[in-house]
Amino acid sequence: MWKGGKHLKHGYVKVWCPDHPHNHLGYIYEHRLVMETYLGRYLTRQEKVHHLDGDRTNNVIENLELIHDEEHTTYHNNLRKKPSRPDG
Repeated sequence: MWKGGKHLKHGYVKVWCPDHPHNHLGYIYEHRLVMETYLGRYLTRQEKVHHLDGDRTNNVIENLELIHDEEHTTYHNNLRKKPSRPDG
């Protein structure tokens, strides 16, 4: 059975990287790998990589922002709480 390349999971790109210490079944999320390469270190589990444009497949470094887990949760919760725009 072939295991390699890229695939999507929940809209995120996962890449085959079996030597990565945080891999799951040999794969790691591409956006985390891009940020790790940029920073020159592994990310902690508390560090999240946010897609600025909301496109989970756009993993260019200019579209990625490193934030703490709590900040990321707060950001998305605030988006859900925004009231809809009034008519007119």
